[in-house]
Amino acid sequence: METVTATGASGTKYTYSAHQHPVIWKDVAVNYMLASRGVAGWEVHYIGQCDSAHDRFTVHERWDEAKKFGATHVLARGNNGGEEARKKEERDLILSHNPPLNTHHRSDQKSTGTRG
Repeated sequence: METVTATGASGTKYTYSAHQHPVIWKDVAVNYMLASRGVAGWEVHYIGQCDSAHDRFTVHERWDEAKKFGATHVLARGNNGGEEARKKEERDLILSHNPPLNTHHRSDQKSTGTRG
């Protein structure tokens, strides 16, 4: 399985695994990104977190929109630190990547902090 390193606005590096959509998910807490491969690496279209990947990805309300941007994969990272830890990571990555489908935690700066 391919791994992807995503760097947050804080400089923290997170290691995600790439899963071509659709996939059958386990009932685990994760941080995730809806993404596609671009010429310069992964393009992130949406960043989120959930306490159950199985429940969240059964029908993700932003997947159709992400597909319009070219999304083909879910980049996921297990996170058992609790909801606050998942939200902190989510904010850190949104501030770094400014994904077009996220409307919260965005910054005016864009970084190229994701590579495969």
